[in-house]
Amino acid sequence: MKKGNCSICLKPIDIDEAPILTMSGSGNPRCICDECANDIDNATTGYDVELISTSIDKIANTLTKNNVDDPLTINTVTALLTDAAKRLKKLLDGELDAMEEDPAGVPVAEESFDEIPEELLESEEDKALDEEEAKKAEKLDRVFNWVWLAVLVLAVGFMVWWFFFR
Repeated sequence: MKKGNCSICLKPIDIDEAPILTMSGSGNPRCICDECANDIDNATTGYDVELISTSIDKIANTLTKNNVDDPLTINTVTALLTDAAKRLKKLLDGELDAMEEDPAGVPVAEESFDEIPEELLESEEDKALDEEEAKKAEKLDRVFNWVWLAVLVLAVGFMVWWFFFR
């Protein structure tokens, strides 16, 4: 059980069990406590305007109060809070509704693709070209197989000559 501190509120936590806020370039996790994770979750995916606002303020105040000096944590939390503030504004303006988002908080696309667009489909010319290239590659493989077989036979013959007839 590895002990550490929450990257936001600096409370002692069990690093092995804690949620990960972000990872450093060298692969070191920036872990957070369950309370900070809950506040971030409320701020980024909640629909209660009061709870979102309270969570944003709590995270920002905690980060400032504890004088966190890790640039990666600060940048990550700043990005999350900025997105949460934009989302809060959309909720307040009535531009965002709970029915327009999936459970992960990602807006649902208004249109979806049931089939591949025509310009992305493979044409008959492309299929014919692929078949022709496959036939050429098969012939080339056959030729190289015979060449390698001949080289192997010559090498074995040379070794036999070297050991017995030299």
